[in-house]
Amino acid sequence: MPFSYVDRLLETRVWKATYKDNIEPMNGERLWKRRGKGRIEVPDKRGKRGRPKKFARIKEPGESSTNPTKLTREGKTVTCSNCKQIGHNKGTCKNPTVQLAPPRKRGRPRKCVVSILNHYLSYYPLQYYSINNSGFCIG
Repeated sequence: MPFSYVDRLLETRVWKATYKDNIEPMNGERLWKRRGKGRIEVPDKRGKRGRPKKFARIKEPGESSTNPTKLTREGKTVTCSNCKQIGHNKGTCKNPTVQLAPPRKRGRPRKCVVSILNHYLSYYPLQYYSINNSGFCIG
């Protein structure tokens, strides 16, 4: 017999006998039997377990909500880096680009002052001096 290894609980007649006395669904509260007990009320609200959370203070209008070290742009005027006008930024600028003077070189400037040159002229011969675009330089 091929079905001899199947458990008796999995047979159809046993399964039907198990679930024949199940609770049948009803169409709503109106059809329920009254037991004379009071209505079921919503349970009282319980407090949460553990230490309560610390409530954050209400932020000022100019304060960032995420990063306390950052300032917001509230009250600031936007200046365009392209045409240097107020009210828009470079992304929305329709004006032509303003050419500015080239930025100054970084670092300590070379000693090319006339008073220093006069001082060195008295000590060093003329072959130690060179001429560049900013004037006489030593070295």
